[in-house]
Amino acid sequence: MTEAINPKLCYINMSNAIRSIQLQRLRNEEHLEFHAEFVKLAGEYTLSETFSALLAIYQERYDELDAALEVIRKSVYTGQMRAADRQRKRTFRRLRFAVGEFGHDANPEKQLAGERLGNIIEHYGNLSRGPRAEKTAAMANMLEDLREKGAAD
Repeated sequence: MTEAINPKLCYINMSNAIRSIQLQRLRNEEHLEFHAEFVKLAGEYTLSETFSALLAIYQERYDELDAALEVIRKSVYTGQMRAADRQRKRTFRRLRFAVGEFGHDANPEKQLAGERLGNIIEHYGNLSRGPRAEKTAAMANMLEDLREKGAAD
């Protein structure tokens, strides 16, 4: 027993299966795979001369994209940047520890200075988390505040 197919129902089912793709959100390999699938799919059909010419240009650009992703992604500076990041993290922790120790000093003036510097440092929170660019900007701002507002301390 064959039932008649309702075209409206098929459209609804298909629309639920098809989702939009935002190419700018795809990672490199996903982006390349999307284009690879398109080239493969377009190659399975007989196309007009105009579209075939456009597809040839598209294929050339796809090949360039594929070659570009073969380039080594790791920079010679990666190790140096990681070492500098570790050193910056250690320096920040030592600064935070040293300022915190002023709170235990017998001299009330040093305690007050430690509290003032501690407030500046606390304002910026934990600078060992987050992306490198954000940490760098926050660290620069914190150091500027320490120089301007906490120089006497």
